[in-house]
Amino acid sequence: MEISEFAGGKFNVMVKLQNTEVKVVSSTSFSLGEPVNIYFNSRKIKLFDKQTEKLLYG
Repeated sequence: MEISEFAGGKFNVMVKLQNTEVKVVSSTSFSLGEPVNIYFNSRKIKLFDKQTEKLLYG
């Protein structure tokens, strides 16, 4: 886990998966460097272009 910030009743958590960073919304806070397990709900995934920040999927 790289970053955790509280926003609107949920935590925005940045998780590093090998060379890719993934932003995860969680009801739980985590400590920096703490290993986490991630489960994806395919109906709620949104993918954005890193450079343009345009929605690619979702």
